[in-house]
Amino acid sequence: MHIDEYEPGRIRIDGHDERADLTLSLAGLRRGWWRKEGHELAIDDLDVALDRHPRTVVVGSGAPGRIRPHPDLAQALRERATEMELLPSATAVVRSNELIEQGEPSWAGALNLTC
Repeated sequence: MHIDEYEPGRIRIDGHDERADLTLSLAGLRRGWWRKEGHELAIDDLDVALDRHPRTVVVGSGAPGRIRPHPDLAQALRERATEMELLPSATAVVRSNELIEQGEPSWAGALNLTC
């Protein structure tokens, strides 16, 4: 897997364009990632990204970085022994590609493309 390019509202992964928020890992990508409270990120919003128990989850917070963590999120991730990197989506794409190129087996991404 490789993220070929990103711009707000669109990402190209392995030559295929995606236009909706998604989660990804070395196991593949899942379309249709969404948060229950819009720009507030809670642990339940990351269920799909966390289903393989990654050590790291990279969250793309949108082009302007609008997504903010719910106050309980840090503790919930610590309980799962998962570190979160919350980054503007362009930076999250770069970081995801780094993890892919390193062959890091224990990571997941959740990318907000739509804002």
